[in-house]
Amino acid sequence: MRKQAKHAENLQAAAFTATKPEWIERAAALAAERFEVAGALYDEPATAQLSETAVMDKLKTYKEGANK
Repeated sequence: MRKQAKHAENLQAAAFTATKPEWIERAAALAAERFEVAGALYDEPATAQLSETAVMDKLKTYKEGANK
């Protein structure tokens, strides 16, 4: 049963979308600083609806690029 609950949480997280400004405000929930989220989403329009998965992928790429 525990796997089913975790799977449901993952689906719910993937289904959540927000705009660029909303993601910047929620930076702490992503374990990131606001400037990191803003940098990762730089090329996205402010009104675009972005999923949490997409934002996390962009944030990961942004952070890895900063270390190279």
